[in-house]
Amino acid sequence: AVFYLNRHEACALLGQEFADSQSAAEALVAAGAKRAIVTDGARPATDADRDGALTRPAPQVTPRRITGAGDAFLAAHLAAEHSGTPRKDALDAALAQAARHISSP
Repeated sequence: AVFYLNRHEACALLGQEFADSQSAAEALVAAGAKRAIVTDGARPATDADRDGALTRPAPQVTPRRITGAGDAFLAAHLAAEHSGTPRKDALDAALAQAARHISSP
């Protein structure tokens, strides 16, 4: 299973504060998750497993809506991974789709 969380959800789940997505994702893996993908709004997102963490920047856009970014991210990430897209590219594709979603009218 893969945990898909935002940083605030990771903080609540583990009962501690994390400064960024990487520290949150790494803590989830240390707590027993096989893999954790943590987003953090307009800040970088991280995909971590026991082999390490991959952190990628979120595209900077002007938001026009505030809901649905997580759903867009998850759908794009699952589609990319299902089609065999490399890990880094799948994370970038998901971040790009979430950015498109919140910046479109």
